Amino acid sequence: MPLREREEIQEVPRPLVGLLGWVGLVPLIWAATRCTPSRAFSLGYFAGLLFFLGTLYWVSYVSIAGTLLLVCYLALYPAAFALGCQMLNGFKPLFFWLCVPTLWVALELVRGILFTGFPWGLLAYTQSKFLPVIQIADVFGAYGVSWLVAAVNAAIFLVIVRCERAKATVMLTTFLLTASLAYGYLSLHAPSQSGPEVAVVQGNIPQEEKWEPDYAAHILGRYDELTRLARERHHPDLIIWPETAFPGYYPNDPQSGTLAALAQNLETPLLIGSPVLEEGRVMNSALLFNQDGALVTRYDKIHLVPFGEYLPLGGLFSFLKSYDPRIGEFSPGTEFTVFETGGTAFSILICFEDIFPGLARQFVRRGARFLVNITNDAWFGDTAAPHQHLEASIFRAVENGVSVVRSANTGVSCVIDPWGRVTAQVAETPGGKLTFVEGVSSARLYMRDPTCYTRVGDIFAWTCLAGTILALGLSKFVRLRNI
Repeated sequence: MPLREREEIQEVPRPLVGLLGWVGLVPLIWAATRCTPSRAFSLGYFAGLLFFLGTLYWVSYVSIAGTLLLVCYLALYPAAFALGCQMLNGFKPLFFWLCVPTLWVALELVRGILFTGFPWGLLAYTQSKFLPVIQIADVFGAYGVSWLVAAVNAAIFLVIVRCERAKATVMLTTFLLTASLAYGYLSLHAPSQSGPEVAVVQGNIPQEEKWEPDYAAHILGRYDELTRLARERHHPDLIIWPETAFPGYYPNDPQSGTLAALAQNLETPLLIGSPVLEEGRVMNSALLFNQDGALVTRYDKIHLVPFGEYLPLGGLFSFLKSYDPRIGEFSPGTEFTVFETGGTAFSILICFEDIFPGLARQFVRRGARFLVNITNDAWFGDTAAPHQHLEASIFRAVENGVSVVRSANTGVSCVIDPWGRVTAQVAETPGGKLTFVEGVSSARLYMRDPTCYTRVGDIFAWTCLAGTILALGLSKFVRLRNI
Protein backbone atom coordinates (compact mmCIF):
# COMPACT_ATOMS: atom_id res chain seq x y z
CA MET A 1 0.00 0.00 0.00
CA PRO A 2 1.53 3.38 -0.95
CA LEU A 3 2.26 5.97 1.71
CA ARG A 4 -0.08 8.96 1.74
CA GLU A 5 0.86 12.59 1.94
CA ARG A 6 -1.10 15.52 3.28
CA GLU A 7 -4.70 15.94 2.15
CA GLU A 8 -5.84 19.54 2.51
CA ILE A 9 -9.52 19.79 3.39
CA GLN A 10 -11.33 23.02 2.62
CA GLU A 11 -14.78 21.96 3.77
CA VAL A 12 -16.17 18.76 5.26
CA PRO A 13 -19.41 17.52 3.62
CA ARG A 14 -22.47 17.97 5.81
CA PRO A 15 -24.32 14.72 6.48
CA LEU A 16 -28.09 14.34 6.48
CA VAL A 17 -28.00 13.51 10.18
CA GLY A 18 -27.25 17.17 10.85
CA LEU A 19 -30.61 18.20 9.38
CA LEU A 20 -32.45 15.41 11.14
CA GLY A 21 -31.15 16.65 14.47
CA TRP A 22 -33.44 19.67 14.28
CA VAL A 23 -36.60 17.54 14.03
CA GLY A 24 -35.63 14.15 15.46
CA LEU A 25 -37.07 14.78 18.94
CA VAL A 26 -40.47 15.97 17.71
CA PRO A 27 -42.08 12.50 17.41
CA LEU A 28 -40.88 11.52 20.90
CA ILE A 29 -42.18 14.74 22.46
CA TRP A 30 -45.49 14.34 20.66
CA ALA A 31 -45.93 10.73 21.80
CA ALA A 32 -44.84 11.43 25.38
CA THR A 33 -47.33 14.27 25.86
CA ARG A 34 -50.25 12.09 24.81
CA CYS A 35 -50.06 9.22 27.27
CA THR A 36 -49.68 8.29 30.91
CA PRO A 37 -46.35 8.74 32.76
CA SER A 38 -45.57 5.00 32.69
CA ARG A 39 -46.40 4.80 29.00
CA ALA A 40 -44.24 7.86 28.26
CA PHE A 41 -41.32 6.29 30.09
CA SER A 42 -41.74 3.04 28.16
CA LEU A 43 -41.91 4.84 24.82
CA GLY A 44 -38.82 6.85 25.68
CA TYR A 45 -36.97 3.73 26.75
CA PHE A 46 -37.84 1.97 23.49
CA ALA A 47 -36.70 5.02 21.52
CA GLY A 48 -33.49 5.07 23.53
CA LEU A 49 -32.83 1.41 22.79
CA LEU A 50 -33.24 2.03 19.07
CA PHE A 51 -31.07 5.14 19.11
CA PHE A 52 -28.18 3.75 21.12
CA LEU A 53 -28.22 0.38 19.37
CA GLY A 54 -27.97 2.22 16.07
CA THR A 55 -25.28 4.55 17.40
CA LEU A 56 -23.14 2.14 19.44
CA TYR A 57 -23.54 -1.08 17.47
CA TRP A 58 -19.77 -1.13 16.98
CA VAL A 59 -19.16 -1.84 20.67
CA SER A 60 -20.33 -5.38 19.86
CA TYR A 61 -17.03 -5.90 18.01
CA VAL A 62 -15.49 -6.05 21.48
CA SER A 63 -18.35 -7.45 23.58
CA ILE A 64 -21.95 -8.27 22.66
CA ALA A 65 -22.96 -8.59 26.31
CA GLY A 66 -21.26 -5.29 27.11
CA THR A 67 -23.11 -3.60 24.25
CA LEU A 68 -26.48 -4.78 25.52
CA LEU A 69 -25.73 -3.68 29.08
CA LEU A 70 -24.49 -0.29 27.93
CA VAL A 71 -27.46 0.31 25.64
CA CYS A 72 -29.97 -0.79 28.29
CA TYR A 73 -28.43 1.71 30.70
CA LEU A 74 -28.17 4.62 28.26
CA ALA A 75 -31.79 4.14 27.13
CA LEU A 76 -32.84 5.33 30.59
CA TYR A 77 -31.98 8.91 29.58
CA PRO A 78 -34.41 9.23 26.64
CA ALA A 79 -36.93 7.46 28.89
CA ALA A 80 -36.42 10.11 31.56
CA PHE A 81 -36.72 12.81 28.90
CA ALA A 82 -40.04 11.42 27.67
CA LEU A 83 -41.34 11.17 31.23
CA GLY A 84 -40.25 14.75 31.89
CA CYS A 85 -42.05 15.99 28.77
CA GLN A 86 -45.20 14.23 29.96
CA MET A 87 -44.93 15.93 33.36
CA LEU A 88 -44.32 19.36 31.78
CA ASN A 89 -47.20 19.07 29.34
CA GLY A 90 -49.56 21.04 31.58
CA PHE A 91 -47.39 24.14 31.35
CA LYS A 92 -48.22 26.98 28.99
CA PRO A 93 -46.44 26.95 25.59
CA LEU A 94 -43.64 29.39 26.32
CA PHE A 95 -42.67 27.76 29.58
CA PHE A 96 -42.94 24.27 28.05
CA TRP A 97 -40.66 25.38 25.20
CA LEU A 98 -38.10 26.67 27.70
CA CYS A 99 -38.20 23.53 29.86
CA VAL A 100 -37.87 20.86 27.15
CA PRO A 101 -34.33 21.73 25.94
CA THR A 102 -33.31 22.49 29.51
CA LEU A 103 -34.41 19.00 30.51
CA TRP A 104 -32.52 17.46 27.58
CA VAL A 105 -29.27 19.23 28.50
CA ALA A 106 -29.66 18.31 32.18
CA LEU A 107 -29.87 14.64 31.22
CA GLU A 108 -26.87 14.89 28.89
CA LEU A 109 -24.87 16.44 31.73
CA VAL A 110 -25.83 13.65 34.14
CA ARG A 111 -24.99 11.03 31.50
CA GLY A 112 -21.55 12.61 31.15
CA ILE A 113 -20.86 12.35 34.88
CA LEU A 114 -22.70 9.38 36.41
CA PHE A 115 -20.74 6.11 36.73
CA THR A 116 -17.57 7.84 35.45
CA GLY A 117 -19.59 9.31 32.56
CA PHE A 118 -20.23 8.48 28.92
CA PRO A 119 -21.06 11.70 27.00
CA TRP A 120 -20.91 10.01 23.60
CA GLY A 121 -23.32 11.04 20.86
CA LEU A 122 -24.53 14.34 22.33
CA LEU A 123 -27.31 16.03 20.38
CA ALA A 124 -24.87 18.85 19.61
CA TYR A 125 -22.65 16.47 17.67
CA THR A 126 -25.24 16.18 14.91
CA GLN A 127 -24.16 19.72 14.00
CA SER A 128 -20.40 19.11 13.98
CA LYS A 129 -20.19 19.96 10.26
CA PHE A 130 -22.43 23.07 10.48
CA LEU A 131 -19.65 25.42 11.55
CA PRO A 132 -21.69 28.64 12.08
CA VAL A 133 -24.09 26.76 14.39
CA ILE A 134 -21.46 25.27 16.68
CA GLN A 135 -19.44 28.43 17.37
CA ILE A 136 -21.62 29.22 20.40
CA ALA A 137 -19.84 26.27 22.04
CA ASP A 138 -16.99 28.66 22.90
CA VAL A 139 -19.44 30.28 25.33
CA PHE A 140 -21.90 27.58 26.36
CA GLY A 141 -20.00 24.42 25.49
CA ALA A 142 -21.41 21.54 23.47
CA TYR A 143 -24.38 21.52 25.84
CA GLY A 144 -25.35 24.97 24.58
CA VAL A 145 -25.58 23.65 21.04
CA SER A 146 -27.64 20.71 22.30
CA TRP A 147 -30.00 23.19 23.98
CA LEU A 148 -30.44 25.19 20.77
CA VAL A 149 -31.19 22.10 18.68
CA ALA A 150 -33.62 20.73 21.28
CA ALA A 151 -35.30 24.16 21.51
CA VAL A 152 -35.99 24.12 17.77
CA ASN A 153 -37.48 20.64 18.14
CA ALA A 154 -39.73 21.89 20.94
CA ALA A 155 -40.81 24.92 18.90
CA ILE A 156 -41.71 22.74 15.90
CA PHE A 157 -43.76 20.51 18.19
CA LEU A 158 -45.64 23.51 19.57
CA VAL A 159 -46.30 24.86 16.09
CA ILE A 160 -47.82 21.53 15.08
CA VAL A 161 -49.85 20.95 18.24
CA ARG A 162 -50.64 24.43 19.56
CA CYS A 163 -50.25 26.54 16.47
CA GLU A 164 -52.49 29.41 17.57
CA ARG A 165 -50.64 29.78 20.92
CA ALA A 166 -47.06 29.35 19.77
CA LYS A 167 -46.34 32.77 18.25
CA ALA A 168 -44.11 33.95 21.11
CA THR A 169 -42.24 30.65 21.04
CA VAL A 170 -41.61 30.90 17.31
CA MET A 171 -40.38 34.47 17.65
CA LEU A 172 -37.96 33.60 20.45
CA THR A 173 -36.69 30.51 18.65
CA THR A 174 -36.13 32.48 15.46
CA PHE A 175 -34.31 35.20 17.37
CA LEU A 176 -32.01 32.74 19.18
CA LEU A 177 -31.25 30.79 16.02
CA THR A 178 -30.52 33.99 14.06
CA ALA A 179 -28.35 35.39 16.84
CA SER A 180 -26.43 32.11 17.11
CA LEU A 181 -25.78 32.01 13.37
CA ALA A 182 -24.70 35.66 13.34
CA TYR A 183 -22.32 35.00 16.24
CA GLY A 184 -21.02 31.95 14.40
CA TYR A 185 -20.29 33.78 11.17
CA LEU A 186 -18.48 36.54 13.06
CA SER A 187 -16.48 34.01 15.08
CA LEU A 188 -15.34 32.25 11.93
CA HIS A 189 -13.53 35.46 10.96
CA ALA A 190 -11.96 36.11 14.39
CA PRO A 191 -8.19 36.71 14.50
CA SER A 192 -5.82 33.93 15.50
CA GLN A 193 -2.15 33.33 16.21
CA SER A 194 0.08 31.00 14.21
CA GLY A 195 1.62 28.01 15.96
CA PRO A 196 3.90 25.09 15.12
CA GLU A 197 3.68 22.74 12.16
CA VAL A 198 2.59 19.32 13.40
CA ALA A 199 2.49 15.99 11.55
CA VAL A 200 0.41 12.92 12.39
CA VAL A 201 1.20 9.32 11.52
CA GLN A 202 -1.47 6.70 10.85
CA GLY A 203 0.09 3.24 10.92
CA ASN A 204 -3.04 1.18 10.19
CA ILE A 205 -1.93 -1.77 12.31
CA PRO A 206 -4.61 -4.51 12.55
CA GLN A 207 -5.76 -5.03 16.11
CA GLU A 208 -4.99 -8.74 15.98
CA GLU A 209 -1.34 -7.92 15.20
CA LYS A 210 -0.69 -5.09 17.68
CA TRP A 211 0.38 -7.21 20.63
CA GLU A 212 1.78 -10.24 18.84
CA PRO A 213 5.58 -10.38 19.41
CA ASP A 214 6.13 -11.76 15.91
CA TYR A 215 4.79 -8.52 14.42
CA ALA A 216 6.71 -6.08 16.68
CA ALA A 217 9.59 -5.51 14.25
CA HIS A 218 7.16 -5.07 11.35
CA ILE A 219 5.12 -2.50 13.31
CA LEU A 220 8.18 -0.47 14.31
CA GLY A 221 9.43 -0.64 10.74
CA ARG A 222 6.19 0.79 9.40
CA TYR A 223 6.18 3.66 11.90
CA ASP A 224 9.86 4.34 11.18
CA GLU A 225 9.12 4.60 7.44
CA LEU A 226 6.08 6.83 7.94
CA THR A 227 7.93 9.06 10.40
CA ARG A 228 10.81 9.56 7.99
CA LEU A 229 8.32 10.39 5.24
CA ALA A 230 6.68 13.02 7.45
CA ARG A 231 10.05 14.54 8.28
CA GLU A 232 11.24 14.58 4.66
CA ARG A 233 8.07 16.00 3.12
CA HIS A 234 6.79 18.44 5.75
CA HIS A 235 9.67 19.31 8.12
CA PRO A 236 7.27 19.58 11.09
CA ASP A 237 8.06 20.82 14.58
CA LEU A 238 6.48 17.68 16.06
CA ILE A 239 5.54 14.21 14.76
CA ILE A 240 2.82 12.26 16.55
CA TRP A 241 2.21 8.50 16.73
CA PRO A 242 -1.15 7.02 17.85
CA GLU A 243 -2.15 5.50 21.18
CA THR A 244 -0.06 2.43 22.15
CA ALA A 245 1.74 2.62 18.81
CA PHE A 246 4.90 1.23 20.40
CA PRO A 247 4.36 -2.57 20.50
CA GLY A 248 5.85 -3.17 23.94
CA TYR A 249 6.08 -1.89 27.50
CA TYR A 250 8.35 1.12 27.76
CA PRO A 251 11.11 1.18 29.02
CA ASN A 252 11.36 -2.57 29.69
CA ASP A 253 11.01 -3.70 26.08
CA PRO A 254 14.41 -4.25 24.40
CA GLN A 255 13.36 -2.08 21.45
CA SER A 256 12.55 0.95 23.62
CA GLY A 257 15.84 2.58 22.62
CA THR A 258 14.76 2.80 18.99
CA LEU A 259 12.31 5.59 19.89
CA ALA A 260 14.98 7.93 21.22
CA ALA A 261 17.32 6.99 18.39
CA LEU A 262 14.71 7.86 15.74
CA ALA A 263 14.00 11.28 17.27
CA GLN A 264 17.73 12.01 17.47
CA ASN A 265 18.39 10.77 13.94
CA LEU A 266 15.62 12.92 12.45
CA GLU A 267 16.36 15.86 14.78
CA THR A 268 12.62 16.19 15.31
CA PRO A 269 10.58 15.82 18.52
CA LEU A 270 8.41 12.69 18.59
CA LEU A 271 5.25 12.16 20.64
CA ILE A 272 4.61 8.43 20.97
CA GLY A 273 1.77 6.48 22.52
CA SER A 274 3.01 3.51 24.53
CA PRO A 275 2.13 1.36 27.54
CA VAL A 276 4.53 2.12 30.38
CA LEU A 277 5.56 -0.39 33.03
CA GLU A 278 6.82 1.26 36.20
CA GLU A 279 7.11 -0.18 39.69
CA GLY A 280 4.68 -2.96 38.89
CA ARG A 281 2.05 -0.55 37.51
CA VAL A 282 0.99 -0.31 33.85
CA MET A 283 -0.06 3.07 32.44
CA ASN A 284 -1.48 4.05 29.08
CA SER A 285 0.92 6.87 28.30
CA ALA A 286 2.23 9.43 25.84
CA LEU A 287 6.00 9.97 25.68
CA LEU A 288 7.67 13.10 24.29
CA PHE A 289 11.21 12.71 22.96
CA ASN A 290 13.02 15.91 21.98
CA GLN A 291 15.22 16.36 18.92
CA ASP A 292 18.20 15.10 20.92
CA GLY A 293 16.44 11.82 21.71
CA ALA A 294 15.85 12.59 25.39
CA LEU A 295 12.56 11.65 27.04
CA VAL A 296 11.47 15.04 28.38
CA THR A 297 7.81 14.59 29.41
CA ARG A 298 5.28 11.81 29.95
CA TYR A 299 1.52 11.86 30.37
CA ASP A 300 -0.33 8.94 31.95
CA LYS A 301 -3.98 8.62 30.96
CA ILE A 302 -6.23 9.93 33.75
CA HIS A 303 -9.72 8.78 32.69
CA LEU A 304 -9.51 5.06 32.02
CA VAL A 305 -12.14 3.05 30.13
CA PRO A 306 -14.26 1.06 32.61
CA PHE A 307 -14.39 -2.68 31.87
CA GLY A 308 -11.60 -2.15 29.36
CA GLU A 309 -8.64 -0.59 31.14
CA TYR A 310 -9.88 -1.15 34.68
CA LEU A 311 -12.63 -2.96 36.57
CA PRO A 312 -14.92 -0.66 38.59
CA LEU A 313 -16.09 -1.59 42.10
CA GLY A 314 -13.01 -3.60 42.94
CA GLY A 315 -13.40 -7.35 42.80
CA LEU A 316 -17.12 -7.34 42.03
CA PHE A 317 -16.42 -7.85 38.32
CA SER A 318 -13.17 -9.81 38.66
CA PHE A 319 -14.79 -12.80 36.95
CA LEU A 320 -14.57 -10.88 33.65
CA LYS A 321 -10.80 -11.37 33.63
CA SER A 322 -11.41 -15.02 32.84
CA TYR A 323 -12.78 -13.89 29.47
CA ASP A 324 -9.98 -11.41 28.78
CA PRO A 325 -6.92 -11.40 31.10
CA ARG A 326 -5.92 -7.90 29.88
CA ILE A 327 -9.00 -6.26 31.40
CA GLY A 328 -8.27 -4.09 34.38
CA GLU A 329 -4.48 -4.06 34.13
CA PHE A 330 -4.00 -0.29 33.76
CA SER A 331 -3.50 2.26 36.53
CA PRO A 332 -4.73 5.86 36.13
CA GLY A 333 -2.49 8.88 35.98
CA THR A 334 -2.98 11.82 38.31
CA GLU A 335 -1.22 14.77 36.64
CA PHE A 336 -2.66 17.21 34.09
CA THR A 337 0.62 17.20 32.18
CA VAL A 338 1.48 20.10 29.91
CA PHE A 339 4.09 19.46 27.20
CA GLU A 340 6.02 21.97 25.08
CA THR A 341 7.29 21.99 21.52
CA GLY A 342 8.84 24.92 19.71
CA GLY A 343 7.90 27.19 22.61
CA THR A 344 4.19 26.23 22.40
CA ALA A 345 2.51 24.37 25.27
CA PHE A 346 0.14 21.49 24.56
CA SER A 347 -1.54 18.55 26.30
CA ILE A 348 -2.66 15.04 25.42
CA LEU A 349 -6.05 13.34 25.53
CA ILE A 350 -5.68 9.57 25.16
CA CYS A 351 -8.39 7.45 23.56
CA PHE A 352 -11.88 8.53 24.64
CA GLU A 353 -10.64 11.26 27.01
CA ASP A 354 -11.57 13.80 24.34
CA ILE A 355 -15.29 13.07 24.83
CA PHE A 356 -15.14 14.72 28.28
CA PRO A 357 -15.44 18.52 27.92
CA GLY A 358 -14.30 19.22 31.46
CA LEU A 359 -11.11 17.20 31.09
CA ALA A 360 -10.06 19.01 27.92
CA ARG A 361 -10.87 22.34 29.54
CA GLN A 362 -8.64 21.58 32.53
CA PHE A 363 -5.64 21.06 30.28
CA VAL A 364 -6.25 24.36 28.48
CA ARG A 365 -6.70 26.19 31.78
CA ARG A 366 -3.28 24.87 32.80
CA GLY A 367 -1.67 26.48 29.78
CA ALA A 368 -2.10 24.14 26.80
CA ARG A 369 -2.34 26.12 23.54
CA PHE A 370 -3.35 23.08 21.50
CA LEU A 371 -4.59 19.58 22.28
CA VAL A 372 -3.54 16.21 20.89
CA ASN A 373 -5.81 13.17 20.81
CA ILE A 374 -4.00 9.88 20.28
CA THR A 375 -6.30 6.91 19.92
CA ASN A 376 -6.72 3.38 18.61
CA ASP A 377 -10.21 2.71 17.26
CA ALA A 378 -9.13 -0.43 15.42
CA TRP A 379 -11.06 -2.42 18.04
CA PHE A 380 -14.31 -1.46 16.33
CA GLY A 381 -13.54 -2.35 12.74
CA ASP A 382 -14.57 -0.33 9.71
CA THR A 383 -17.63 1.19 11.40
CA ALA A 384 -19.00 4.60 12.35
CA ALA A 385 -17.00 4.61 15.62
CA PRO A 386 -13.98 6.67 14.46
CA HIS A 387 -16.20 9.20 12.69
CA GLN A 388 -18.36 9.63 15.79
CA HIS A 389 -15.18 9.97 17.83
CA LEU A 390 -13.99 12.76 15.53
CA GLU A 391 -17.13 14.77 16.33
CA ALA A 392 -16.10 15.04 19.97
CA SER A 393 -12.67 16.41 19.04
CA ILE A 394 -14.29 19.06 16.84
CA PHE A 395 -16.25 20.37 19.81
CA ARG A 396 -13.24 20.35 22.15
CA ALA A 397 -11.48 22.58 19.61
CA VAL A 398 -14.34 25.09 19.37
CA GLU A 399 -15.07 25.14 23.10
CA ASN A 400 -11.52 26.10 24.02
CA GLY A 401 -10.42 28.00 20.91
CA VAL A 402 -7.49 25.66 20.28
CA SER A 403 -6.39 23.35 17.49
CA VAL A 404 -6.87 19.63 18.12
CA VAL A 405 -4.49 17.21 16.44
CA ARG A 406 -5.67 13.59 16.12
CA SER A 407 -3.37 10.64 15.49
CA ALA A 408 -5.32 7.39 15.24
CA ASN A 409 -4.00 3.93 14.46
CA THR A 410 -6.59 3.22 11.77
CA GLY A 411 -8.15 6.72 11.52
CA VAL A 412 -9.47 9.32 11.59
CA SER A 413 -6.12 11.16 11.81
CA CYS A 414 -6.41 14.87 11.13
CA VAL A 415 -5.84 18.46 12.26
CA ILE A 416 -8.80 20.53 13.47
CA ASP A 417 -8.54 24.29 13.75
CA PRO A 418 -10.04 26.35 16.62
CA TRP A 419 -13.33 26.76 14.72
CA GLY A 420 -13.86 23.05 14.08
CA ARG A 421 -12.58 22.99 10.49
CA VAL A 422 -10.59 19.94 9.42
CA THR A 423 -7.57 21.48 7.71
CA ALA A 424 -5.59 18.32 6.96
CA GLN A 425 -6.16 14.57 7.27
CA VAL A 426 -4.81 11.20 6.24
CA ALA A 427 -6.92 9.86 3.39
CA GLU A 428 -6.64 7.16 0.75
CA THR A 429 -7.26 9.77 -1.95
CA PRO A 430 -8.34 13.43 -1.68
CA GLY A 431 -11.83 13.27 -0.22
CA GLY A 432 -11.59 9.48 -0.09
CA LYS A 433 -11.48 6.80 2.58
CA LEU A 434 -10.21 7.99 5.97
CA THR A 435 -10.02 4.74 7.91
CA PHE A 436 -7.92 1.60 7.50
CA VAL A 437 -5.36 3.37 5.34
CA GLU A 438 -1.80 4.25 6.28
CA GLY A 439 -0.12 7.59 5.77
CA VAL A 440 0.93 10.93 7.16
CA SER A 441 -0.56 14.40 7.23
CA SER A 442 0.67 17.78 8.40
CA ALA A 443 -0.66 21.27 9.02
CA ARG A 444 0.27 24.48 10.76
CA LEU A 445 -1.73 25.08 13.91
CA TYR A 446 -3.62 28.22 14.89
CA MET A 447 -4.82 29.44 18.27
CA ARG A 448 -7.43 31.92 19.42
CA ASP A 449 -7.65 33.99 22.55
CA PRO A 450 -8.99 32.16 25.64
CA THR A 451 -12.71 31.49 25.31
CA CYS A 452 -15.53 32.16 27.72
CA TYR A 453 -16.12 28.41 28.00
CA THR A 454 -12.52 27.81 29.08
CA ARG A 455 -12.98 30.38 31.85
CA VAL A 456 -16.40 29.32 33.20
CA GLY A 457 -16.84 25.72 32.04
CA ASP A 458 -20.21 23.98 32.03
CA ILE A 459 -22.03 26.51 34.18
CA PHE A 460 -24.77 26.67 31.54
CA ALA A 461 -25.37 22.91 31.74
CA TRP A 462 -25.40 22.97 35.54
CA THR A 463 -27.92 25.81 35.42
CA CYS A 464 -30.08 23.61 33.16
CA LEU A 465 -29.88 20.81 35.72
CA ALA A 466 -30.96 23.14 38.52
CA GLY A 467 -33.75 24.58 36.36
CA THR A 468 -34.99 21.10 35.47
CA ILE A 469 -35.21 20.06 39.11
CA LEU A 470 -37.17 23.23 39.87
CA ALA A 471 -39.50 22.88 36.89
CA LEU A 472 -40.30 19.24 37.56
CA GLY A 473 -40.94 20.10 41.19
CA LEU A 474 -43.32 22.85 40.16
CA SER A 475 -45.12 20.48 37.80
CA LYS A 476 -46.23 18.45 40.80
CA PHE A 477 -47.83 21.34 42.64
CA VAL A 478 -48.75 24.23 40.37
CA ARG A 479 -49.98 25.00 36.88
CA LEU A 480 -48.21 28.11 35.68
CA ARG A 481 -50.25 30.90 34.22
CA ASN A 482 -49.81 31.98 30.64
CA ILE A 483 -46.38 33.58 30.21
